[in-house]
Amino acid sequence: MGKRNSKASRRRRQGRRADLAKPSSYPDLGAMIERGVDDRTRDFYLETSSQGQDFLGGPINNMPPTTVHDAESSPGQRALEKGGYDTLVILAYGKWDDIESLGKRLDLAQLESQEKCDDSTIEIAGQVVGVTPSGARRGLYCRWILKWRGIQFGIVNRSQSSKRSYGVHVHVGSLACMEYGGWDAWLMACQFLADLGFTVEGETLSRADLCVDRVGFSADWAAKKCLRGHCIQRGRKGAFHQEGVSFTGFTRGSGSRILLRVYDKVEELGLSNEDAAKQKILRERRWGCDPGVAGRVEFQLRREAIKDFAVDTFQEFHARRGEIAGWLCRDWFRITSEQVDRNNTQRAATDDQWQAIQADFAEAFGEATPAHRVKRLGPIRVDVEALKRQTVGCLTSWLAMAGDLPRTADDLLWSTCRLLVDLGRDLAAEVRDKRAGIETWLPDQVNVPRPEAVDDSGEIVGRLFSGMGLAAVPEFG
Repeated sequence: MGKRNSKASRRRRQGRRADLAKPSSYPDLGAMIERGVDDRTRDFYLETSSQGQDFLGGPINNMPPTTVHDAESSPGQRALEKGGYDTLVILAYGKWDDIESLGKRLDLAQLESQEKCDDSTIEIAGQVVGVTPSGARRGLYCRWILKWRGIQFGIVNRSQSSKRSYGVHVHVGSLACMEYGGWDAWLMACQFLADLGFTVEGETLSRADLCVDRVGFSADWAAKKCLRGHCIQRGRKGAFHQEGVSFTGFTRGSGSRILLRVYDKVEELGLSNEDAAKQKILRERRWGCDPGVAGRVEFQLRREAIKDFAVDTFQEFHARRGEIAGWLCRDWFRITSEQVDRNNTQRAATDDQWQAIQADFAEAFGEATPAHRVKRLGPIRVDVEALKRQTVGCLTSWLAMAGDLPRTADDLLWSTCRLLVDLGRDLAAEVRDKRAGIETWLPDQVNVPRPEAVDDSGEIVGRLFSGMGLAAVPEFG
């Protein structure tokens, strides 16, 4: 059993390398328009992809390319990149034209995969697609997992989906991000889904990894600087990875929000031959040589951290990626040239090597601008009984400070009314306005208003005062 699994693993690795080694290609724009694909996918592709800009005679928006090679028209003229997206997880929702017919074909492909103990391949819409032996849970259960050009598609078995319950889980892996660029890879995924018969009506960004690679940057040096306290960090948790007397990398932060990884990329890729495709792309596009030392700095942002920037979709994130990347490498974490004074962290100057990393992020994702983050509040629950206790406490303190010391309930009522009248405010109108606001913002927590008294107001007031133990209604004025 172990030997068969070993052979199956090798076949899977070989299949992935062969698929990802194929030359990149984009959907034909003329055919795309003739087929009448959904407007959103077509417009996205026209406005942002390199081929779309050639089709229109130049870019029509002001968003910089995802990576340096996006701006180049010929692979032979491609400049070395500093970095880019490393992983993207996007939850797409919309509707299928005919998921039943597609599901039957995918079920047969799954059975074939189970018999082979390996992924099977089928041809869909002119594309060779891999199908895994079983589905997987990605929050929701994805009945089928498809693999195409380094992108995984987890398909939920439902014809219609919404923002609260997605239809397709799109995972753009590291190789696809480096090969095509993160933004173009997403547009290719949208076109692929359109060919399958799925109309993307919207998407939610669940995860985005931003990274840079630098030759000569030592993860061992960075780890030792952090251990000496030469860093400013917002992440509380973390771990250091060591081999012998040298550090191969470290992490900071939480995997549920923001996680920083700094590690020796040469060491990581040298662990197995499985990463031969990555090595080739890194040598050709990032390093430009076979380096002895090359480090990677990578920030992983999960959904909760992404929402702090008031960002929901990948399009919104991509438009603000320079701002977000700048905040991560300047405010969330940076390595300093000296010991940090924790009472005034701004005094510590940024180390020269980390300044080079910041410059790489700016070149890969765009110049940093001040990041606008929002403070998100949790669900608001109003404790009415606590408000009552607070009111009584404030009233008694008010009377005590004013020197008005009532002896009886009659005195208490008279003193309270006199103080309220002295405020000179229309408190009745203020109560009505506040009620309208509460009904708007907290509609599930308001009580049904008491019917207003019309002709029997005197009787109601009389019952109120008698219920308070007063012998008679006091006269004011």
